[in-house]
Formats: sequence, C-alpha cells, structure tokens
Amino acid sequence: MSKVLATKCQHTDRWMHARGLCASCYNKWLMDHNPRFKTNNRKLKRQWYASNPQKEKDRIEAWHSSHPGYLIKKKYGLSIEQLNAIIQVQDDKCPICQTPLATVGQQCIDHDHVTGFNRGVLCHNCNIGLGMFRDSIDSLLRAVRYLQFPPCHLVTGSEAGTHGL
Repeated sequence: MSKVLATKCQHTDRWMHARGLCASCYNKWLMDHNPRFKTNNRKLKRQWYASNPQKEKDRIEAWHSSHPGYLIKKKYGLSIEQLNAIIQVQDDKCPICQTPLATVGQQCIDHDHVTGFNRGVLCHNCNIGLGMFRDSIDSLLRAVRYLQFPPCHLVTGSEAGTHGL
C-alpha cells in the first residue's frame, strides 16, 4: 500500500493518517469529536509524564530554550525587544537601588498585580522589597519617615544610626 499525502488539512506536505488529515490534525479532530479518546489520551499522557519525569523536564527545557522570550511575552505581554528597550531607558540599572542589572543574577519585571500594568525592570531584592510593602505608597512613605526619624531617638535622645553609643 503506497502512502498518500494529506489533502484536507493545512499540512499538505505530510502523509495522510485518516480522513484526509495528517496525524497531528487527526488527533486534534479526535479530541474534538470523541470524548473517550480525549479522556484516554489525557490519562496516557499523565502516566507517561509520571513515569518519565526527567525526559519531560528535558523536553520542556529544550522547548523553552528554542523559544526565547515566550514566557515573558505570555506573562507580561512584552517582546524581548521591548524588554531590552525598558532596560536601556533605565540606563541598565535597577531604578531603585541603582545596581547595574547586568551584575544582578535575576532581573524581575515589576508590574501592578491589580491592573497588570508593567512598570519596569528591577533587581530581585528591590522587587521583593516592593512586594513586602504590597506596592503601597503610603507604607513606603511611612518606612522612609521611620528611617529618617526612628522612635528610639525620641526615647534615648541618641542620633539616628549611633545605637546609643
């Protein structure tokens, strides 16, 4: 029996599997039209992933390394070019602590968790710091006032930073 090219899907350069479709399009068709196939397929995939965790981890890492910027685009809606432009606008530094971002191990895209609006790129420590303050400007201003006028100074009369020595 000779092989025939698929004719009823966009992959006309692949061999026909069934219904005039290539194998991947036929599997998609089955998923849409046969609930039992969908259930069995998911069950088999879960079993394979459970019995081959390293292969699955390697497969995912290989895919992500061949698709750079995918997660940034998916999570933040930014292309690699846009991310690089933001870093360039910030003079290649964290806008809070001024540490060069090239020397920082992990760069973080800072965003508003309520609106999803991207604000900039921070070093890991500054991103964690803002998160600890829950992005509250009022809390940050109180922290600045605390550092400028520590309550201990009122009690001990010592200057800030002298630890009463």
